[in-house]
Amino acid sequence: MKSKTRFVLKALALVYALAFIGTILAPLAEAAELDVTYLAVSEHFRSKTLNQYNHQFFSFEVRNGSEGWLLGTFTNSYFQKSVMFGRTKHWPVADNFEASLSYGAVSGYYKQNSCPRICPFVSPSITYTKYKYFRPRLSVMGAALVLSFSAKF
Repeated sequence: MKSKTRFVLKALALVYALAFIGTILAPLAEAAELDVTYLAVSEHFRSKTLNQYNHQFFSFEVRNGSEGWLLGTFTNSYFQKSVMFGRTKHWPVADNFEASLSYGAVSGYYKQNSCPRICPFVSPSITYTKYKYFRPRLSVMGAALVLSFSAKF
């Protein structure tokens, strides 16, 4: 099966899994929001030979106020498939801007780093929040500056 087809199937499986989980947890959450992040391009500080453009980034964050749970998948800088899971804390910093800090666990880096199959991650970011379905986000992930886009539902 082609790589793009597998990615689409995994993304759809993730959507259905999160929809199922959301259906179960929805009565427990007060005023929960869903942020969907898509598309990512990066600029690496150390090397220009790493994956810069085709990250196939796709994640969901279920937010309740200023905190959220994050689940996503992407092709990392070493062209390996990665899955990330964690928490995010958000702070308004100015009109139409929000700072956030995501932290948790990520897979897919074990061949390049000395960490085990699952590594910790911390990623600060700033998001332009004026528009609901087009919210540019600038993040630092490892040794890369990442531009991605999100939509709020």
